[in-house]
Amino acid sequence: MNTNTLSYYRQLRTEGMEFNSKLFRQLNRADLDNVGRLLGILRKGKLMFDEEGSGGTDINHFSDFAIFDYYNAKGLNIVQRYLQQYKEQLSETEERLIQAYLNARSSLFSIIEVDPKKSTLKLQDLFDDTYQVEITDISMSQSTLLSDCLIFTRVLTIESFNMTSGVSFLFRKDEEEILQKKYKSLIKQTVGYTPQAKNFIVFLKLSHKFGIPIKYA
Repeated sequence: MNTNTLSYYRQLRTEGMEFNSKLFRQLNRADLDNVGRLLGILRKGKLMFDEEGSGGTDINHFSDFAIFDYYNAKGLNIVQRYLQQYKEQLSETEERLIQAYLNARSSLFSIIEVDPKKSTLKLQDLFDDTYQVEITDISMSQSTLLSDCLIFTRVLTIESFNMTSGVSFLFRKDEEEILQKKYKSLIKQTVGYTPQAKNFIVFLKLSHKFGIPIKYA
């Protein structure tokens, strides 16, 4: 991968984190409580987070779900609400990010190739045989051990460039059969607004028991 592409990736990561913070600040108390309720961490009116890397639900999981998968009573997520309110004030990068966010695709993927030189990972969607994607991720691509893993993540596409939203759940590839079995059982019991929201909730639960802890840089 050339330096221009990596530079663009770093720019998108930095500006994406800033934009996520901006979106997150738009959520009101009722939104936050509803997100906590859906994720099972609202207890006696308080949001109870586990420490990052502990295998529980942390602020990274919470914010990712709140931005992409939580819809209010009017059927809008915070990205759509932000677009309605600030449409005339968006920067060029924000416009690109919003389009990527609105078309984001989350699923359980098999990691079929890791290329540290290109800083990429090739993923195969385990719920859709027709979808294969190459993502750029400098940190994850440095671990060739990931080729033995499954990953639940959210793919963002900006022009022809693919990256994750920044939050992922890792599992051992040899546990695919048990994961699929547990998934089928849990998905029937899960409340969510969209199939993607339900999938996030289920794989968050599965990560508590079967996941490989991740530290977010």
